[in-house]
Amino acid sequence: MNIEVTSTPKKEDLQTISKGIQTYNQQHIPDDVVFEKDTKFAVFAKDDNRKVVGGIRACAFWNYYIIELLWLSENTRGLGVGKQLIEATEKFALKKDFNYMRTETLSFQTRPFYEKWDIQFLENYQIIQKDIPRIVYSRNLKNITNTL
Repeated sequence: MNIEVTSTPKKEDLQTISKGIQTYNQQHIPDDVVFEKDTKFAVFAKDDNRKVVGGIRACAFWNYYIIELLWLSENTRGLGVGKQLIEATEKFALKKDFNYMRTETLSFQTRPFYEKWDIQFLENYQIIQKDIPRIVYSRNLKNITNTL
């Protein structure tokens, strides 16, 4: 057995892993769930000159999406831009039948922002090298459909 680590994996090798887990999953969940493709999407805030001043990068599959990144430029913070980005992300997610959101943040980043929302705290753990608390959140979008 040889174990290989690479930052440039071959497409065929990645497909082998995907097909392997799909085959295994078929024994436990319906085919329409097993073969669902990932949906990558982003929501941007742009100024009058079309310059990106904030945004969300997300990936979704099955019935949930993950906010991978949320960023706002310093001059847009506190102006409601983050709220608009979250609302646009949630509207898109609900149209695609993604009913749950999950995200992680460092304690000094967006923790106060997320805590303003009906977002459930899931876990708090330390990044060992930096000793920085990392927080995991989740949100059930089915509970907010009437507010969007």
